[in-house]
Amino acid sequence: MVKETGASLPAPPGLPTGQEIVYGVRPEYLELTPERPDAFPGSVSVLENLGTHTLVTLETAGPLIQAVVAEGEEPALGAPAWARPRRSLVYLDGRLHT
Repeated sequence: MVKETGASLPAPPGLPTGQEIVYGVRPEYLELTPERPDAFPGSVSVLENLGTHTLVTLETAGPLIQAVVAEGEEPALGAPAWARPRRSLVYLDGRLHT
């Protein structure tokens, strides 16, 4: 498990324990969910209309997190929200592990 910014995320099998990993997730591979331990908690700070979708920016205890949601499903500005990876990519030593 990887614990960062309030979320515990599964690490790929075979990674050495105690080694730093970078978890990278594209905004379209995140979903906004009710509160849960495998989701990044944050507060909605920006809503950007992309036509049929909205880019939602969350302020977190760490870096900003962005998720894409369908039109009409965007949360209110300032609302608490949790972003959970649907598909994730983990890089270790410059290589991709899936």
